[in-house]
Amino acid sequence: MPSNDDPSLPTLTIRVILIGSFFCLLGASASQVFYFKSNAPSFSSYFVILATYPLGHLMANERFISKGKRLWGINLNPGAFSIKEAILIR
Repeated sequence: MPSNDDPSLPTLTIRVILIGSFFCLLGASASQVFYFKSNAPSFSSYFVILATYPLGHLMANERFISKGKRLWGINLNPGAFSIKEAILIR
């Protein structure tokens, strides 16, 4: 883990928004479904981290979305999946 900040790493990317929104919806719907159960399951933040990290690397793969491709001025694949993006998703 680096002890200094690299300001050149992208932070708020389309990957962060999509993956974060998906897991937020997934957690909210699971919470709503199990609201009235006495033994409702709980999902820890470690589960979210372990599930989103490979998904972020998959979305950063150039086989799926080529680097530098833009949609409405938003860069869809700004490069490798960074630690800053992984922390923002959580």
